[in-house]
This record gives sequence, C-alpha cells and structure tokens, in this order.
Amino acid sequence: MLKVFHNTFVKLYEQYQGDETAKRLLDWLVKAWEKYEFIYLKYKDYYIKRKQFINQLLELYPDLIVQGEAFNGSRTTEVRAKDYPFFVDYAPILHYKKLPNEIIIEIDRLDKTHLKLVVDRLKELDIHALVCFSGHKSFHIHFLTYPESINSIEGYRNYANAEGVKEFTDALYRVILRKTKLDSIDTGVQLYGAHWIRAVYSFNRSKDTGKIFGVKKPINGLKTYPIWYIPKNIYLEVELEKKLIEKEKAEQAKRFAKIIQSAKTSKRFEWIEKVLKNPDKVVDGRERLLWLAIAPYLYNIKGLPEEEVHRICEEWIKATGVKYNACYRGRVNYVIRLAKGGVENKQGLEIKLVPISWQNLIMKWPDDFKWLKELLSREGD
Repeated sequence: MLKVFHNTFVKLYEQYQGDETAKRLLDWLVKAWEKYEFIYLKYKDYYIKRKQFINQLLELYPDLIVQGEAFNGSRTTEVRAKDYPFFVDYAPILHYKKLPNEIIIEIDRLDKTHLKLVVDRLKELDIHALVCFSGHKSFHIHFLTYPESINSIEGYRNYANAEGVKEFTDALYRVILRKTKLDSIDTGVQLYGAHWIRAVYSFNRSKDTGKIFGVKKPINGLKTYPIWYIPKNIYLEVELEKKLIEKEKAEQAKRFAKIIQSAKTSKRFEWIEKVLKNPDKVVDGRERLLWLAIAPYLYNIKGLPEEEVHRICEEWIKATGVKYNACYRGRVNYVIRLAKGGVENKQGLEIKLVPISWQNLIMKWPDDFKWLKELLSREGD
C-alpha cells in the first residue's frame, strides 16, 4: 500500500465495503499514485483548492459527474462526485462533465494582449469571468449563467437541471461572441464535444507525449466560478439564435447523409478491415485509429448497432495487447454521439464522422503509424 495514503485508503476500503464501484476506484487510485506520491506531497494545496471549486459546482449542480485520469493516461468510469467524495480528493487528474449552464471560452494561444482584450470585452457585458492558465499553451475562461430572476440555491439547481438549458446556453455563447466581436476563440470546447472539462487545479497531461505539464489554475485571483445573470434584453437574441442553430443542424444532417451514402459505395475503407484482422501488428496509435477510423467505419459505414460497435472495438483493443479502458470507450461514444446528433464539429464532418484515410494517418503521425504502412504494403496497398 502507498505510504502517503495508506491509512486513509485502508479506512476508505472499510467504509465502502461491499460497494464494487468504490473498490474499483480505490484500486485504481492505489495503482495511479504508484511512483507519483511525491507529486501529491509537493502540490497538496492544489488538491485542496481543487476540491473547493468542485464543491461549489456540487452545491449548484448536485448530480455533477466526474472522471479520474492517472498520470499514465488511464481513466476511470464516470461517477457522481457526491457518491464518492474521496475521489474528488485524490484523483491525480480530475475531469468533470460541463454543466448545462456553463460557458467556457478557450483561447488557444499564449497571448496576454489578446487575453486582456477578451476579458475587457466580456466586462462590457458585465461578465466577470474566472480566467485560468491551462498549464501549457492556452487560457480557459469560465462562468455560469442564470436568469436575473434566480437568487437562491434551489433556483440555481432547478434551472441547471431544466430541459433545454444546454441548447439555450450554446445559443447564448454564440450571441456573446458576436456581441463582443471576439475572434481567435476555440469554439469546439463549448459547442462540439469536449464533454469532459479538466477541473481547476488539475494537472495538464499531453495526449501525444504523455508529458505532465503545469497545473490549470486561476490567474485573476478568483476562488469560485462567477455567476453571470443574463440580462432580459439578450433573451430575444438567444431565441433567434436557437432557431438559426436548428436550421444549421438540419442542413448539416442532410450533408451528413449524402457523405455517408457516398462513403458506403466506396472501397477506400477496406484497409480498416485489414487492421481489424491483424491486431497483433498494431504497435502504436490505437486511440487515433479507434475514433478516427474504426468506430466511424463500424457505426456509420457498416451501420452496425451501438452495442456491436463497442463489442468489436473492445475485442480489437484487447487483441492488440492493452486494456479497453474508459478512455477508449469514451472515444467510441463520442463518435456515436456525433453521428446521432448530426453535429458538425469545428474540423468538419469529413474528419470525425467518415473514417480518415490511411494515407492521412501516416502523413500526420508518421512515427506512430510506421507499422500500418508496412502492413498495407505487404497486403499490396
């Protein structure tokens, strides 16, 4: 057992005896902190501050869902934070599902002049947001949105759980960007997925290299998520924006149907079958293959049921020699969710809903897919 957490974890195992989910989370925590206890000792204050931010979200949104990530990239299944409060305390890296009434503006460049411009323009709408440095190369701006009429915890909770709030918030986000004339903003975080948000005071880990970067933390002195009360004069603009979004989605769905129909009659995805039949040849790039090629191929091109897609993906991943963890499962779910919603993400339908070509995989990530080039060359491609 870990030295730093030994007594605490022993007590937790006893407290949650008989709860299989708690046992799996505790087993995962023990493994996740192996060789990394020094990080907790050095940054214990960050973990305390992270819990304070999560507790605020829990007060406003009791059903907050969280997911843990280890420093090696493995992730847990999603759980309700209130059911397993110890997990909020000790997950090496913590992610939460974005609240339906939360707005996040991401600036994907370390330009403090541009950041100041964004912050100042938001203040013109009386939005005083939480500004965080990501710990690597971007800034994250957070704030929660509520109608002016709400002024109680019960009212906050009821509004956040109300039907249609997410759609209203996404439309509100677009209105805010238009009114403030903001550019150089990564809209994908708010509108197209990015379902999981790294909690404030959680470490940043590179998906490509696995390197652990700095901590996501506030740089403007705020200790809670600020609330912006939506002015009444903006509501009409938001309702009009919602109708525009519905029209755009209908048009996107038509384009999606045409793209898929064209792809189904093409032979350019036969290489994916060869990859599925040769899991022992896979050396690297499993995650990218899964969500950029295999999952969209099985679900959108072959038209297999959701359960069958997950079964095939799980069997393939295991056959390549690794565990089918929550990260892989989440990638497959993301592809299916995009297809069901007919949503066009910021990179276009062709990228996420139709399988990527093997040529593009090798061109973009040559080091990861040397084995793929060799496999297809031997097969005569």
